[in-house]
Amino acid sequence: MTKTRKMVLVVVSMIIVFVAVSIGGYNYLLNEGVFNKWSHPTIQRESLEKHGVMYFGYGFRWKGHGSSTISDVYLVKSDGKILQKNNEQISITPFIQPHGGNTIGVTPKEVAVEEGLIDNLTPIGGTSINNDGWFRLVLKVELLDENYSKDFNSLIIEYKYLGFNRTQHFDFDGFLSEDNG
Repeated sequence: MTKTRKMVLVVVSMIIVFVAVSIGGYNYLLNEGVFNKWSHPTIQRESLEKHGVMYFGYGFRWKGHGSSTISDVYLVKSDGKILQKNNEQISITPFIQPHGGNTIGVTPKEVAVEEGLIDNLTPIGGTSINNDGWFRLVLKVELLDENYSKDFNSLIIEYKYLGFNRTQHFDFDGFLSEDNG
């Protein structure tokens, strides 16, 4: 084999290795980013009816290389349809609460306002979560119809990671305690 052929073979081999490592590394980074849900507070139906508006804080953690940006949050009903913003039985507004300080677990609106717990809530849409970022997804829940029945089965977070739009699904059976469906 001539010296030129050996050189070409070495260069081509190096290019193939470089491309394979680059693609593999990028796929690894892209598939690494994930949210983990750490808590799921619920409440008795009577308490939700009594207060009318409650804040529910769900502990989450972002684990990935770099930050992600949450663009939207959806609740999916048992029939597979996404809860619409103009639902006649219940109104749900999602927020992000950064980690640290006083956090919302299950809190009536009056208490949340009085204690300033809603002061650091950020509306969903373009909210950046840093690497290893702990935060709370806070849902403001307003009961509009006392005949509301618990009918959720999942929660979806839409987010952008490394320039790609992604979604992640979580089991979510609502806000009401199991024995009060």
